Amino acid sequence: MNIKEMPGSFAIPASVPVHIKDRVTGLDADINIIIKGGYTFKVTDPGKLYRGVTGNIESSYPAQGLIKHINSLMLTALGPAIEDLTETGMRPSGLPSVIPELSEGIRKNLSRMTEDRYGITVISVTIEALYVPDLPMVQELEKTAVLRDPDMAIAYMTAARADAMKAAAENMLS
Repeated sequence: MNIKEMPGSFAIPASVPVHIKDRVTGLDADINIIIKGGYTFKVTDPGKLYRGVTGNIESSYPAQGLIKHINSLMLTALGPAIEDLTETGMRPSGLPSVIPELSEGIRKNLSRMTEDRYGITVISVTIEALYVPDLPMVQELEKTAVLRDPDMAIAYMTAARADAMKAAAENMLS
């Protein structure tokens, strides 16, 4: 049995729904994220691995089987890690800036799921890509939420009026 640190990679095949709550704007919504990355893991208790995963296998059990198993747990580990970050009031546009914290949260959640049952410790998680396809919608909702403040609404209307006057002046000149 290989007890060296082994690499794996993951790509969540579809967008993952995440609930966000922005204390600044009052936005409370569900968004989607798309994420892919890699991880390393190590068999730390071969006995648990044998009993929990490979015990009924007559031939060798490939590392790819373990990677597939860990990947199946990735989505379960991802949700709480993101929720922990959004509970702090972090905005969706801030997700890329907290990749180290998100990676560590996923690592801890995965390790919790794999150590006790399978004797596998997840050593590291890296995130190669994080995309929020709903970001334009969220930014529009945040802008709308900000406009509930009368002073912000007046400032927005003043800026819009100035832009309209500039556009009208340019139309008259051409």
